[in-house]
Amino acid sequence: MALAGSVGFLLFGPVPKSVRAEVSTLEGFKKEFEEVCSGTQNAMVLSTVELRTLLERCDRLRSLLPALNEPERKIYSKRVAACCNVYSFVLETRT
Repeated sequence: MALAGSVGFLLFGPVPKSVRAEVSTLEGFKKEFEEVCSGTQNAMVLSTVELRTLLERCDRLRSLLPALNEPERKIYSKRVAACCNVYSFVLETRT
């Protein structure tokens, strides 16, 4: 019975700060990524100001990539680059 109590504490005990920070960083990154990159299909109808704002947000996303774990960093670096490339291409076609 004592063993079961110990296992329960290990499974349901307090979450270390480093794990909470990592999860928080990843969740915050994913939220910002979704907000920034979900509009790529409508990029052609966005104003020049909106495109520039999105490109600035893309730069901020790129600066957050090193804080992610290796698998997420690899995946999201390519996804962010693709997203930014769409906005950049649309902006370049207007000038």
